[in-house]
Amino acid sequence: MTLNQKFYKKNKNGKLEYTTLFDTDIKDEKEKSNKETSPRLQIIDTNTIEYKYIKQGSILIKLCRNQFGMNFRYFYIDNMNYALRWFSPNKKYESSYIKLANIINVEKTTKNMLEKIPNGIIDSQIYKLSLKISYYNDKKKTKFLYVVCKNKLEQKLWLYGLGTLINNQYNTKPNFENYTEYLNDDIYQYSDICCLFYYNYFQGDILGCKIYIQQQSKNNLKLIKKIKKMEDVKDMKDMNDEIKYYITPQINHIQELISTISFLIKNNIYRKCSKIEKKNIIILLFQIEIKSTVSKDIFKVLSKKYKK
Repeated sequence: MTLNQKFYKKNKNGKLEYTTLFDTDIKDEKEKSNKETSPRLQIIDTNTIEYKYIKQGSILIKLCRNQFGMNFRYFYIDNMNYALRWFSPNKKYESSYIKLANIINVEKTTKNMLEKIPNGIIDSQIYKLSLKISYYNDKKKTKFLYVVCKNKLEQKLWLYGLGTLINNQYNTKPNFENYTEYLNDDIYQYSDICCLFYYNYFQGDILGCKIYIQQQSKNNLKLIKKIKKMEDVKDMKDMNDEIKYYITPQINHIQELISTISFLIKNNIYRKCSKIEKKNIIILLFQIEIKSTVSKDIFKVLSKKYKK
């Protein structure tokens, strides 16, 4: 968040009050943001790890309250700290957000909180990685958004990061500086979520794994070609900027994961994998599929958003 203007305004009692306006990258929401941004969002420590993490965003599971199932979505806080947003491929970009000023509370879920979710819960232990976000909709009715994080560290980053943005008060807070190494650990990032849902995700042998990787690599290249076509289109700078921010890092990471798994396969082609090796391969395979699916969803949403 960057400061672009400072000024004082006069209150009804005649006193001068210091006010700050924030930069925004969404023209049609700039005026709305200045009117609706809550005073509690005006003073934010932008240097904390948790703030930077939720601003960059991450892939979470969005629990469906009205139907069966769960969906992996990319969640993030927009550039002007106006809303919590996510990319839903079957909805317009403008429909998938919650104003930060409307969020009442964010908390860890309990087992009882998820009892109202209809038949979509695969594992009863899902609440251990979940968050409940309470908010007002435009009709001032209380609504709830349930998300599942990939690991317990991510759960804490979103809990304290989003909680601080909406002015939740915490007596104690983890020192996230001590855990930064785990943020780039490919195995740790998806290990908790895999243990809950996808421990039997891949039952094939090394050859089957090799074929699967080749297919994922082809899918990744197809998306890269689509993105390349967009880069060649004039007057699409805004879309290309968003692609570079939200999709390109996912694609690059997929390629890194494919290389890692290919290396593991090559080293284990003539012997049986150990349980730990197989578990790690499963986690990496699962991560590739999720990132690939989410990248396609983001591209679909952005294509609709900038369609002329």
